[in-house]
Amino acid sequence: MNSVTAASVVPALIDIIRRAVSDLFGFEPVFIDYRMKTGLYFPFEKPEELGPDLLANAAAAHNYMKVM
Repeated sequence: MNSVTAASVVPALIDIIRRAVSDLFGFEPVFIDYRMKTGLYFPFEKPEELGPDLLANAAAAHNYMKVM
């Protein structure tokens, strides 16, 4: 394994996940959040409140539909 992408709707777990991945695999995980370039536009007043689970699902659906 040479990369890990993670998401958490519980901010307190992010550092725990980051340390666990680093300790187990020797590299930092990439966390999904609203700042990632997904090709999608979310016109929210507070985009930082968009859950990474919803963002990941929207990006996956967008990419899947472009392939079809």
